[in-house]
Amino acid sequence: MTTYAYTWDPFREVETMLAGVDRLIDRAWTTAGATPGVNVYADDETAVVTTELPGVLPADVQVQLHDDVLTLGAERKPDAATGEPLVAERASLRYSRSISLPFAVDPDHVEARLNDGVLTVALKRAAADRPRRITVNPN
Repeated sequence: MTTYAYTWDPFREVETMLAGVDRLIDRAWTTAGATPGVNVYADDETAVVTTELPGVLPADVQVQLHDDVLTLGAERKPDAATGEPLVAERASLRYSRSISLPFAVDPDHVEARLNDGVLTVALKRAAADRPRRITVNPN
């Protein structure tokens, strides 16, 4: 019978665990803010979609509506500053997000605004898709 000597090194285990935590933090740090969150508010007549796009120019924003899906796209280009950066935490951004809307939208009544780094898209429900109230008659 052959026996193998195995030496367990608790310090090596701790170093391996800490290296894994470092990789996890690095991955989370480099992707933080890469995908801006979206808020969608809706009632019976309208829907409003907002997302934060700091540093993005209105010319670099695309808003498309196809069927009941709103697609937002944006690009934040790197700063054109001269010299070597001492700190560079705001990375360039290429963003695309599609949102399924809760109702059919009237394409002639869509308004998009970029104000103080917040994109707001207001959408009006199509007249054909609006619920109709039906009067109930006695008898």
